[in-house]
This record gives sequence, C-alpha cells and structure tokens, in this order.
Amino acid sequence: MNEVVDADAKDLAQYGLDNPEYDVTISGKGKTDRILIGKDKDSIYAYAKFADKNVVYTVSKSSLEFTKTSAYKLMDKMILLVNISSATGVEFSGLGVSGRLDIEHKPTLDDKGEQKLDGNGKPMYDQFFTVGGKTVEDKVARYFYQTCIGLQTHSLVKEGWQPSGEPVAALTYYRNEEPKTIRIEFMAYDEDFYAVRM
Repeated sequence: MNEVVDADAKDLAQYGLDNPEYDVTISGKGKTDRILIGKDKDSIYAYAKFADKNVVYTVSKSSLEFTKTSAYKLMDKMILLVNISSATGVEFSGLGVSGRLDIEHKPTLDDKGEQKLDGNGKPMYDQFFTVGGKTVEDKVARYFYQTCIGLQTHSLVKEGWQPSGEPVAALTYYRNEEPKTIRIEFMAYDEDFYAVRM
C-alpha cells in the first residue's frame, strides 16, 4: 500500500471497491489479510483496501502482475508423477499397441543379508521388471517408466470443449498403496494434441 486516499471511505463505488476487480487473501505466520483491489487511479496506481476496514489506499499496479497469471501457469505441467516405489505396474493401451510393465519390489540386502535402510531409517527395495512374465532389462524398463511419468500438458482445453467417444489411448498405474489404480485417458482433441482425462 502506497498512500492513504480516503481514511474513512463511505462511497466505495468511486474507487471500484464496491465490486472489486480482485479479492486477494494473503496468509502466513498465523495471520490472514484480505485485500480488495478496485479500479485504476492512473497508469501507475490502483485503489485498494483491507476488506474489514474503510481506509482506501493506492497500490502500485506493478505489484499486481501476479493477478494476471492463470492458475494453469502455476501448476506443474506433469500429468501425473507416480513414484516408482509405490508402483506395481503400468499399462498402456491404444493407438494400435498395448502392454503392461510389472514391477516387483524386493528388499535391498547388505553383505550380511539384512535389509538396508535409507538415510531416514526406511527399508530400501530394488525393483525388478517383467512384461508378460519375461524379465526386462532394468535400463529399458526405467526408460519406459520415466517416459510415462514424464508426459506433460501443453495447455488447458478450449472453454466449452467436451470429450466425446471412447479414449484414443489409456495409461493405467497399479500401486501398492491407495489409490490402488489410477487411469489416465487420452481423448481425441485436435490434430496436434490429445485431451487428458483422469
């Protein structure tokens, strides 16, 4: 807040605070403040006030740039990161191919045959990979798994778009903890992208 414009505002409409452009809640260290941002005063400042007070201030518009950021831009673009330690398998189907990589977790043993512990005192496990009961080379299996969890989104679907028909492809994770199964469906969207449904 830069300067006080009105110490006891009676007419909030003149500042655009009766119907604020932004309603921002800031929390931290056990305290929460709600700030209302109204119309522009000029090209540099906008009007603002704390929601529970009638004092109107100016606030630098440059400090409000974060309000123009969409929630999508703040999100991690990875579709879903399933830690391999909780995965018992991953299955892909669609686009003319299908297959399932099964993951078995066996205790990591030290020279004495006892299970190793990590730096946090938790038991360590090695992963062993199979497809259709046949062993898959560790490097190949991990590359496939990393490719699956590395899938990213590009943008939000267009407003009003609705999926239709069956998924073009699906990726299903099987886990040793809840939720036991997570299915990601890829729906026809446009010539360059699929829409993701979970």
